[in-house]
Amino acid sequence: MMKQLVLAFSIILVARMLAANETSNDAYLENDVVKIPVLSVGESVYRLDLQLLPNSNPVQLKMISAQDVTELKPSTAGASTFANNIVTIPFLANAKASYRVELELISTNPEVILELKDARISAWINRKALGEDAITFANVRSRLADLPDIAWENTQNLLEANKDSSKTAGIVLKILKGPTTQLYYDGSESSFEKAINLWANFSQPREYLALFYNFSDKAWALTQFDLPGLIDAPCTQSECTGGNSGIPTADGLGVGVFGISQKDSTDTYRYGPLQIHEYTHAAQCAPWIGLNNNPCDGQQSMSPCWLTEGQAHFLGISGSFPSFGDYKENRDRQVNSHPVESFQDFSAEKIMQFYNDDIPRTCIGKPNYRLGYTLGMLTVEVLSAIGGSESTMKIYELGGMGQTFEEAFINVYGISWTEAKPILADVIASLHADVYM
Repeated sequence: MMKQLVLAFSIILVARMLAANETSNDAYLENDVVKIPVLSVGESVYRLDLQLLPNSNPVQLKMISAQDVTELKPSTAGASTFANNIVTIPFLANAKASYRVELELISTNPEVILELKDARISAWINRKALGEDAITFANVRSRLADLPDIAWENTQNLLEANKDSSKTAGIVLKILKGPTTQLYYDGSESSFEKAINLWANFSQPREYLALFYNFSDKAWALTQFDLPGLIDAPCTQSECTGGNSGIPTADGLGVGVFGISQKDSTDTYRYGPLQIHEYTHAAQCAPWIGLNNNPCDGQQSMSPCWLTEGQAHFLGISGSFPSFGDYKENRDRQVNSHPVESFQDFSAEKIMQFYNDDIPRTCIGKPNYRLGYTLGMLTVEVLSAIGGSESTMKIYELGGMGQTFEEAFINVYGISWTEAKPILADVIASLHADVYM
């Protein structure tokens, strides 16, 4: 079996897969080069490029670039390491699978040459050692009471870790308000910046344009971005309320539209969570920039709707409230925020059916789409407690590399979606019931 895995990995390298842009610590493939953004070597940190040597057997790679980035103080969490003449790459994915790779240093003169020693299937969450108290799919049923707290804490820790990240420096944020529109929240810029920091380790839109307007200012909004369907999205026949967001252009411009109605001014969700929610929708589409004229088409083709809305909703709430008590209060309020008349049974069996019926793209516009804000949010909360608050965005990153949702799920969490569904359905049924006890 190991020989087969090494052979399969060799074929992957020879195939010269294209890869996503460098944002996280994860190594990735770019043509015939393995790019290692962060390599921890004792107290030092390097950025490394390794090029495949054609026709080598066993597979060998030569170092073509090495940069000392120690002074930049990059995070080494989950990064590649060098020790005892072995480069260990904890996660390297292609269009189908993900691997943990070991390369042995065999020569330093006249060139640095490494040889493939080992390659085995590995999940993204296993790139770091799990603590004894970690929540896993094996023990999650026994940790119900801990899930909301740990998931919220993971988001807060992520914000703290990313607050000084240089990776977001080039992202342009532009916020415009209609000429007659009166805003009831003046903190949108700070909330968008928080959203950008949340996703610092992933691809993002090159620029994000946020338009805030009331019903009278719809014509103005069209002069700022001429896409009538998007401008109409947060509006009814008489008012504009809510939001919509994505990346509607091939060049990576993110656009968010926010309807302003004074009746919404008492809704705490409009004071930060909505802004993070909508920006997250743009970030979800970013892995398809350069691959699709409308990057969100790629995202919608691979993502179930519960993940699309559930991720944005969970991160919007968990990222906005620095107090767990405030998070829990607003999270509980959202659990039944989008009722569906035809879905009133929240048993594990019915939630399992909801997962099975939630087919990418075809789920858009269906009545159960609204359950993404409730059951989807709780599902992402659980996944964030197990794999960290970035884990669901990793699914989209792998999707941009060509993986299906099912392939990406097992490559992130180390368990198939088929095996995970009944566990999650059982847990979500209990969490949902807990809100109404």
